[in-house]
Amino acid sequence: MKLLKIYNKYRYWLRYVIMGIAIVVLGIIYIFSRDFDKLNINNNDIQNDVEESTEFVTFSQTQTEETSKIYVYVCGEVQNPGVYECNNGDRVIDAINLAGGALEGSNLTNLNLADKLSDGLKIYIPNINEEGSEYSFSEEGGSSNGFSNEKTKKVNINSATKEELMTLKGIGESKAEAIISYRKEKGAFKSIEDIKNISGIKEQAFDKIKDFICV
Repeated sequence: MKLLKIYNKYRYWLRYVIMGIAIVVLGIIYIFSRDFDKLNINNNDIQNDVEESTEFVTFSQTQTEETSKIYVYVCGEVQNPGVYECNNGDRVIDAINLAGGALEGSNLTNLNLADKLSDGLKIYIPNINEEGSEYSFSEEGGSSNGFSNEKTKKVNINSATKEELMTLKGIGESKAEAIISYRKEKGAFKSIEDIKNISGIKEQAFDKIKDFICV
């Protein structure tokens, strides 16, 4: 009975107390929910930053790998003449090994096998009977490793390989093969002028290569 009397006496105020407590509880829940959303947003931002950083690092590594590759042309007295992909910092000996190594009878005496490669380099390996082998390692339009490029290495049209013939201006794969076929069928060229007997090599084409060939 006493509790009922107390309730009836203070029930008006008790209603406001309960409402106040409910408002406080709801306010606390609202504040915590906002902080939780901010925490999720921050976590997402951090995750996005990490993903972007990872993508940037991967892209940078790819660019570095691409720029670390160079291409050199190895020809002359090697097993497999051709253009080879090398790593930046590789040496002349590495390129020669990629081409299968030097043939027996090649002349490596005047070649600096420890020299570093550069992109677009041409490495020519002469045989022991050729002169001017000191000019066999040169870059297009200049000199390399202290070797003078004033004296031009001539291509012997009676013994040159297809790849060596293709180093001549205007001589592509088909003309190089035609020169080799002519040698097999007709025998050695008697003079450099005889190369004009090859289809497609007339006076104008001959003038471009006459200073770079010999027999």
